[in-house]
Amino acid sequence: QKMGKIVKKLAISLFFCNIFVNAYGIAIADKGTAEAVIVIDKNADKPEQFAAEELANFLGKITGAQFEIVNEAVPAKNNIFVGPDATKIADTNFSTDGLGTDGIVIKTIGNNLILAGGKPRGTLYAVYTFLEDYAGCRWWTSTSSTIPSKPSLVIENLNIRYVPVFEYRDMYTSDTIDPNWSVRNKRVGLAPGAIYRDSAPLRGGCLNWWPTSHSFYTVLPPEKYFEQHPEWYSLINGKRTASPTDHASLCLTNREMRKQYAIDTIAETKKDPTASYACIGAPDDSGYPFLCQCADCAAIMTAPNPPSELLTQFTNEIAAVYAKEMPDIKVKMTAYHMYRKPPVISKPADNVIIKLCTIEKSCGVPISHERNFQFRDDMLGWLKIAKSVYIYDYGIDFDNQFCPHPNLRSLSADIKFYAENGIKGVFIEAGANPAAKSMGYEIEAIRSWVASKLMWNPSLNAHELIEDFANGYYGPAGKDVLGYIDVMHNAAKASGDWMRTTGTPIDAKFLSIETLDKAWSCLKAAEAAVKDDKVLLSRVQSLQLSVLYPFIVRWAELQDAAMCRGIKWPLDLSIQNVYNYFIKVAAENNINIGPKTQTELAKALNPASK
Repeated sequence: QKMGKIVKKLAISLFFCNIFVNAYGIAIADKGTAEAVIVIDKNADKPEQFAAEELANFLGKITGAQFEIVNEAVPAKNNIFVGPDATKIADTNFSTDGLGTDGIVIKTIGNNLILAGGKPRGTLYAVYTFLEDYAGCRWWTSTSSTIPSKPSLVIENLNIRYVPVFEYRDMYTSDTIDPNWSVRNKRVGLAPGAIYRDSAPLRGGCLNWWPTSHSFYTVLPPEKYFEQHPEWYSLINGKRTASPTDHASLCLTNREMRKQYAIDTIAETKKDPTASYACIGAPDDSGYPFLCQCADCAAIMTAPNPPSELLTQFTNEIAAVYAKEMPDIKVKMTAYHMYRKPPVISKPADNVIIKLCTIEKSCGVPISHERNFQFRDDMLGWLKIAKSVYIYDYGIDFDNQFCPHPNLRSLSADIKFYAENGIKGVFIEAGANPAAKSMGYEIEAIRSWVASKLMWNPSLNAHELIEDFANGYYGPAGKDVLGYIDVMHNAAKASGDWMRTTGTPIDAKFLSIETLDKAWSCLKAAEAAVKDDKVLLSRVQSLQLSVLYPFIVRWAELQDAAMCRGIKWPLDLSIQNVYNYFIKVAAENNINIGPKTQTELAKALNPASK
C-alpha cells in the first residue's frame, strides 16, 4: 500500500512535469548539454537516416552539444522522433495520408518533438524547416550559411502540417550544382543534369527529366537518321532538311518517324532508373514559319489551329507508348515560342505535362500586369485543357548577364500567381552555367534564395525574404544593398521598359545616369559598411559589377549625360582603372565573365575597334 502511494505521487509529479514541458516548450539543449535524443526507426530508409544525421549535425553546431541517434525512445530524455515509423512510438495514430512525397509534420506531443513527412523527401524537409523556422538556420548560398549559437535551445509547442503547392520546384543557378544547398532549400528537380543525380537517393531522390527541353534531334539525330530517312525531317521550300540554318525540325506527321521516335526515347529512358519525365520539344532554333510544309503537316496547320496542335498530336502518340510500357513516367511537352498558344482541337493526354515557357514575357512587371496579357491568356488556356501544367520561367537577361535585371518583385509575384491559378511545378532558369561553378552574376544569389523559399511556400512575404537575405548575407551592408535593390526596381517600374529575358538594351531607360549614380552611391555605402570584413566586402564588390558594366560599356555617353544634368561623375575618371577593378573583382570571386561580356568591355576600352 505504501509503494502504491509512492507510485501514485510519482505519477502525479510526472504529470505536472509534462504540464510544465507543454506550457513552456521542450528543452533541446541546456547550456551546451543535450537534453534530447534523436530517435529513428531501425529500418529507416536512407533519406530518414540522412535527415537524422543532418539534425544531429546542425543541432550540435547551434548548441555545442552532442546529440545521440538511437532506435528506441529514452524515457529520461526528451525525444525527437524523425520519420513516420519512429513517430508512431509517440503517436500510434500518426499517418502520412495526404502528405504526398514532400509534405511535412512538425509537432510536439508531451516532451516529444515529431519531425516527419511523406516518403521519400518529407522527413528531410521537416528537419530543414524546423532548423530554419525554429532554430534560426539559413543556407544563403552553396558556400555561405548562418548557423546561430544557442547553447540553450527550447522549442515552443508546435503543430504544423504542410504540403507544398508545387510538386516540382527547380532552378538553374550557380547554387544548384550543390546537392546540400538544393535539398536544404527544398528544391526537387534535376538541374543541371547528372551533377545532382549521383547523390540524389540519399536526399530523397530527384525528379529527373530526359533528354532536354529540345529533344527532337537528341532522340533522332540527323547525323544518324537523315541520310536514310530524309522524309522524317522538315520539308522547307521544297526540300527535306535538318539544318539549323533552315530552322528545321521533324516532320511530325510522318508515321514511321513517330514509331522510331517512340522506340528510341523509351529505350533511353529505360537506361536511367532515376527517370521521372521524358521531354518532347523542338530544336531551340526552329521557329515559325519554318514548320514542315509537307501536305500532311500543312493540313493540320490550317486556321484556326496554332502550331501546338501538331505538337500535341505528336506528343499524345508518344505518351500513349509511355503509358503502356512505362506508366510511371510522365511526358513533358515544351510549349515554347510558336508552340506557346494552346491548341483548339486536341487536348494533352493525362500523362502529359505541359511545360509552358515564359521567354517572351516582360520581366519588369508581373504576369498579372496587362503588359503580359498574351502569356497570361495562354497559360489559362492550357490550364483549361491539360491535367498538369508546369512553368519554365527565366530569371535573368541571358544576353546581358552582368547588367542590372531588377525582377525580384515581379518574379516573386509570378510565383504566387502560378500557385493561385493551379500551376503544379515551376522551373526557373536564372544562371549562366552552374557546371562552371561561376558565382556572383548580378543579384543571382538573392534571387536564387528568395525564389526557392517562395516555390516551397508561395504565401511567404517576398519583401521580408529579401530583407532577411540582404541582412543575413551582406551583414552591416544589408541596409544599403536593400537601398540599391529599391533604386533599380523603382527605376525599372517608372521607365515602363519591357525588360526582356534576352536582349534588354544596355541603354534601356531605367539605366539612366541618374539611376546608375544612385545605385553606385548605395553600393559604395555598402562597401564602406563592411570594409574591415574581407568576406562581406567581396560579396558587396561582386554586386558592384552589375553597375560598373553599363558604366564601362556606355562610358562616353554617360559622362556626357552626367555633365548635361549637373551630376558629379561617381567613378574614377580613367576607364582603364575601372575596367581593371572589374576584372580584378571578377577573378577574385570566381566570376566567369564570358566571351560576349569580354568583347563588349574590350570595345569600350578601344572605341575605334567597334
